[in-house]
Amino acid sequence: MEILLVTGAPETGKTGTLHDLTKWLLDDKGYDINLSRTFHDQPFVFPRPRRKNYDIEVLLSKSDGKRILIHSAIDVPVCVNNLCENLETLKKEGNSPDILITTCRYICDDMREMQCNKLGWKPGASDDVLIDSDGHPILEIPLLRICPERPDKEMVEKWYHEHINRLVQHILCLDPYNV
Repeated sequence: MEILLVTGAPETGKTGTLHDLTKWLLDDKGYDINLSRTFHDQPFVFPRPRRKNYDIEVLLSKSDGKRILIHSAIDVPVCVNNLCENLETLKKEGNSPDILITTCRYICDDMREMQCNKLGWKPGASDDVLIDSDGHPILEIPLLRICPERPDKEMVEKWYHEHINRLVQHILCLDPYNV
């Protein structure tokens, strides 16, 4: 399973990036929501609700058999446990995702450490790179918070997130993801 992490402090746009990415995969890349699959009785809600911090977990699939699990909630231990349980359930069902796209807190955060421990992710040769349980490097897309004192904060945030979305889309079109 290939892993892509969208990382950052709280309120940096991690969940919004995953919503935008899901919309792109559905609208432009031919993926469908696996409607037979809900997680903890929570169906995927699309389009994104007006509420700013609406977490999602959804299994997408494509006619070629490729499956992508998108999971945004990692802020509390129960959310990390849900992700671990859902990955195990999918594995038992023979529906393991080919790609996991999830969020993670920034470096030196207790929730990040807990999430990495639960999922078997460890620092690589460079402490800045995570390695999954199979020894493969995990690519992280770090997000930053825009300074709230900027008079043009809304314009800068819009520009920043549009470019982050384009970069993530570009990365996902390349090896090893090939969406």
